Amino acid sequence: ADIYSCLQRARGFSQTIAAAGATEVVLRSTGPMGTAEEGGRLMRQLLDSKGALPTGIFAHHDLMAFGALSVAEERGLACPRDFSMVGYNDLPNVERMVPPLTSVRLPREELGRLTGEVIVKILSSADRPPASRKLAPDLVVRQSTGPPRDFR
Repeated sequence: ADIYSCLQRARGFSQTIAAAGATEVVLRSTGPMGTAEEGGRLMRQLLDSKGALPTGIFAHHDLMAFGALSVAEERGLACPRDFSMVGYNDLPNVERMVPPLTSVRLPREELGRLTGEVIVKILSSADRPPASRKLAPDLVVRQSTGPPRDFR
């Protein structure tokens, strides 16, 4: 709830869901650590609520997606048969998860290069802050996403 990039991701997700005419299920709890344990805790909260199971879940970190998928499996649910899952960061080996995780990938090399440039600029001209830059992520589609299932 206090990390700017996560707030921006959540805002973009909410805007996209609304624009698609879909219904967003909002958990009032957050996962401040971005761990598998937090993802599992939030998935338990979602599954224990009285609402309908969502057709898609967006996790703010791949580790949270891993925890959520583990809890779903414990409860007899299968991804993507019962719901789709998308993570964030495209961590190494997420393609080896079962199912392989669809994830948002940041351009790591470009991010590292720009970070180095910013540090050099800050050190060489501390009186002028460097210009802000934004990098577009990529969606890496794997087998954790699929068409929504009818839950009636």
